[in-house]
This record gives sequence, C-alpha cells and structure tokens, in this order.
Amino acid sequence: MLFYPFKQLVKPAYKKHYLSKITCGSLIFIFSSFVISFANFLHFPFYLGLRFIFEFEIYIWV
Repeated sequence: MLFYPFKQLVKPAYKKHYLSKITCGSLIFIFSSFVISFANFLHFPFYLGLRFIFEFEIYIWV
C-alpha cells in the first residue's frame, strides 16, 4: 500500500523517458549513417568509439 502512489507517479514519466530515448537513438543512428556515408576517409574503429561516446552521453542526459 505504501508504494502504490509512487508507482502511479513513476509509470508515465518512465514511458516518456523511454520514448525520448528511442527517438534520440534513432536520430543518432541517422546522423551516424550520414557521417559514415559523408566522411569515408575516417578510420572505422575511431568512428565506432565516437558513436559509443555519443550513445553513452545521450543515455546519461536524456
């Protein structure tokens, strides 16, 4: 009984957070694919590390 209002408060906020995380992930994916097609001269492992840093920052800030 004690945690019931807390659960009710958390559910919509979690849903919104999850949706925004999905949209940000798709935006990052589109941007990264554009970067790969635009700058082919970049080294692939360096790009993978850059993408991991971007996704990690989005996961923290969103």
